[in-house]
Amino acid sequence: MPELRVISIDHNGHLTGHPQVALFSGTGFDALADSKIADVRLTLGLDDAGLEKLVGLRGLTSLQIVHCKVTEDGLKALEGHPTLETITVAQMGKVSQHALAAIAKMPKVKRVRFGESFVTYDDGLALLVPLKGRLEELDLSMSVVNDADLERFRAEFPGVTVKTMTAEEIVKRHIGVARRLARIATGEAGEKLKQAVANAPLKAAGEKQ
Repeated sequence: MPELRVISIDHNGHLTGHPQVALFSGTGFDALADSKIADVRLTLGLDDAGLEKLVGLRGLTSLQIVHCKVTEDGLKALEGHPTLETITVAQMGKVSQHALAAIAKMPKVKRVRFGESFVTYDDGLALLVPLKGRLEELDLSMSVVNDADLERFRAEFPGVTVKTMTAEEIVKRHIGVARRLARIATGEAGEKLKQAVANAPLKAAGEKQ
């Protein structure tokens, strides 16, 4: 498919313990190094080895990593990627705010969507300072951030579009993620999330039946 630009596969590799689970790791992307693929969106099966192969897509401008096996250390493979402009990471609390340091080293990135983490200014948002003057959007939907830290970021990055969600919206979107974040979030935002989790219906969105 010489004109293929987008690969989007949701819930690929949901085969825990299955002997074929390795087939969903993403390592096959090395065969597409010379392709025109610019946008890749993967979940579940993608791991660090597969991510390293994705780095070889030199025309890649947008990458979405959600609910997969990529680790915080694995994201360092993306440092210095020459064309990546939009990066989305949402790893159910398993990737901390420190991953923003790797994102800040991407020379073309201008849209950062970092969800499902507890984020502060000093240990997280401040790591994005290298993107000043280039960053256009910071989407923290499904992440937990205290208001004071958000205000510090807005003051440091005037003009950047910042998106967030309320504690109730996080719970409604995915109660499992909300519970994980409630265990690590501190400050008033953490307290609001804990309260929202306590008030949630028994079978909210994202709850295993």
